[in-house]
Amino acid sequence: MRAFFSSMSTAKKFATSAVAVVVVLGVLVACLVSFPILTVKNITVEGNENTTYEEVLQASGLTEGQNLLTADVAQASRRVHDLPWISKVRVERQAPSTINIEVHERTPLLFAHRADGDHLIDDQGVPFVIAPPPAGAVEVLGTVEDDPETLQVAAKVVRSLAPEVRAQISAIDIASPDRITLLAPEDRSVYWGSSDEAEAKAKVTGTVLTQPGKHWNVSDPFLVTVKD
Repeated sequence: MRAFFSSMSTAKKFATSAVAVVVVLGVLVACLVSFPILTVKNITVEGNENTTYEEVLQASGLTEGQNLLTADVAQASRRVHDLPWISKVRVERQAPSTINIEVHERTPLLFAHRADGDHLIDDQGVPFVIAPPPAGAVEVLGTVEDDPETLQVAAKVVRSLAPEVRAQISAIDIASPDRITLLAPEDRSVYWGSSDEAEAKAKVTGTVLTQPGKHWNVSDPFLVTVKD
């Protein structure tokens, strides 16, 4: 019987101790949330090249001095993602006083001249900003509007080219998804037809551009023809 009461007493003491620990932790958490014990002193940005630190910071809505634990990092992430150059973003708290914003920017693979300026188009065929095209971006011809299907096909074709081949292409003329022509300097061209068998056509394109001849047809990558 004594052993029974002894075990009951031990259980009560354990339960009391557990409750006390929970209460203390609750008070501690409440203090951390309610009072600025952990405040934001640094907001860092990584991965930005075409977007300034100030643009990212302003879009995030985060400020130095706010409570680190209650800072809305999810909302900050959504707001930064709305910036035109940003394709991915991650916002993380780093104790004791830092919030880090890591961004991945879009790759301007293509561009198209429009009445309001040059539209930069990313590697998925999505127009995202009006700005001067960077070196290496391929011009899209044959379109008057930013048709999603057409631009996605153009991006697929240019993306399939090896970097050294892509560097030789000045423009892609895409009158329709089934009438695609790659243009190179000195009035040279490579007619693809459609974007089907893109990998095979891309390899053949690299080969024919090393050969003499003006106008190549690789619409059938296994039966290539040329016209001067």
